[in-house]
Amino acid sequence: MKHLFLKTTLVAFAALSGLTASAQSGYFGNFFTHTTSPSNISANWSALSDPTLDGNTSAKLIVTQNWGSNGNYADFKFGTWYNGTNWALYNEDNLTPFADSTAWNVLVPNGSNGTVFSHTSSTANISGNWTTISNPALDGNPNAIFFITHNWSGNDNGVYNDHNTGIWYTGTNWAIYNEDLSAFPDSAVYDVFIPSSGNANAFKHTNTSANTSGNYSIIDNVLTNGQPNRIIFATHNWGKTVHITTTQLVFGIPVLHGLFLTKIV
Repeated sequence: MKHLFLKTTLVAFAALSGLTASAQSGYFGNFFTHTTSPSNISANWSALSDPTLDGNTSAKLIVTQNWGSNGNYADFKFGTWYNGTNWALYNEDNLTPFADSTAWNVLVPNGSNGTVFSHTSSTANISGNWTTISNPALDGNPNAIFFITHNWSGNDNGVYNDHNTGIWYTGTNWAIYNEDLSAFPDSAVYDVFIPSSGNANAFKHTNTSANTSGNYSIIDNVLTNGQPNRIIFATHNWGKTVHITTTQLVFGIPVLHGLFLTKIV
């Protein structure tokens, strides 16, 4: 994959409405917005607390930062982990304190309107900076739309990956890759959610000179336009034409002045 700073594509869905601190049941599963505070931050992580997650060690989460709730940046890579009683979001560098007053959209997909599974990287599926995914819903499907979040607790070893990640199609399979071209770590677990094929609530957004201003790109979609309380999720789709190393492209979907924007700071 080359360093080509051209157009970029996100896969996104906005099937969820109603900005909320407690979980609601939606088309794809339970969802809520988590806001960090001194009461839930401990060192480099912030504990989530919700009846749909508490004590649920096998839960799979899809998470996107929501800048618009509080207007605060979280300029670091993150993942999820289970601390023994609660799920939490953590800073991948294992050093920097987790950012206070930041908001995060959290989805716990139930699989009823899509496919949910975990992918584990291994020497058998790693090639350089990427790991190949194999799943019947993805194999041979270059137009698939799906979402990923790193799950530190997906195995007993707890593997960090302090790099921005995205997805790309190799020609036969989809893969998860490190944006900065660093070697992909062995035994890293990623939760994967694939909305049901043809679902109108999942879509792709490509940034262009016409929709990009400074550090953001405006999403123009009927599901999000004029809907400041939509809860949306996004993953960077490298495709075959572009490689991006900037920090917030995948995870930052803020709400600002009624528009849903993609932060690429």
